[in-house]
Amino acid sequence: MQYSSERRMVSIGIPFYNSEKFLRDAIRSIFAQTYRDWELILVDDGSTDGSLSIANSVKDQRVRVFSDGKHRGLIERLNQIISVSNGIYIARMDADDLMHPRRIELEERYLRAHPEVDVVGTAMYSLAGDYSVIGKRSAEPDFNSPAPAKVKGFIHVSIMAKKQWFVSHSYDTRFVRAEDQELWARSYKNSNFANLPMPLMYVREIESVNFSKYAQSARTIRKIILTYSSEESGFPVTLLLVLQSYLKVILYAIAGLFRCQHLLVRGRNVPLSLEEKKSAGEALGEVLKTAVKGLESESAGH
Repeated sequence: MQYSSERRMVSIGIPFYNSEKFLRDAIRSIFAQTYRDWELILVDDGSTDGSLSIANSVKDQRVRVFSDGKHRGLIERLNQIISVSNGIYIARMDADDLMHPRRIELEERYLRAHPEVDVVGTAMYSLAGDYSVIGKRSAEPDFNSPAPAKVKGFIHVSIMAKKQWFVSHSYDTRFVRAEDQELWARSYKNSNFANLPMPLMYVREIESVNFSKYAQSARTIRKIILTYSSEESGFPVTLLLVLQSYLKVILYAIAGLFRCQHLLVRGRNVPLSLEEKKSAGEALGEVLKTAVKGLESESAGH
């Protein structure tokens, strides 16, 4: 395990499990950041491929790698990142996504300028398997609406939050595949949230399309709705939200039958103008050409 006890302003946490196909580029996007006062926490969830070797290859004192050889699941690893982080702020990220070079700079600046805000998120670019940017999307959370709207919340991988807020609001292991949405539903009453309109994450959506995972997420979302919505919104609204969830699963199943789930993903995104596409592509190109000590020699050996 690489370790630096130096206190950093921002802790960036990446949990990974069998992510050797994408992990190098995720790490590369951290080193491409315009903001430098960070530590990177890489937490292995019992990978059986070369992911841990990739993580351990990085030679930089700001990088810490944790591995206990066990497969505990994403939620436990997210809570582990909170417990071991040294930063004043914690930034989320998944191992198959990439950061825009200015993500940490802009989120950290926003939180410092708005000390009353606990959590800030951003919009995102949708990334295809060939690294082309196919659209953009913002979660557009409305935290002034009744509780049911809170389950939509942020784009989870885009958030940065005060560590102290995370310590008081850890993830609940009972809400698998929608742990973030449960967190927003549980915490919004005593928290201050904000969202930046600029896309600052490149998220691989189409490659992650999977009906069984989607159905599991939908079950958990219905559990969240039943847990948090009925008291504030009443039975009719709660029932409507549950029925809408079932309808989405049916539509997803039909799309899967005709092998066109990718159309559902694309339909959630807003097309980019030529200028936006050029800007997004240039920033992504900057990330992909960023050299990382140790990572390059490890990559050459594979």
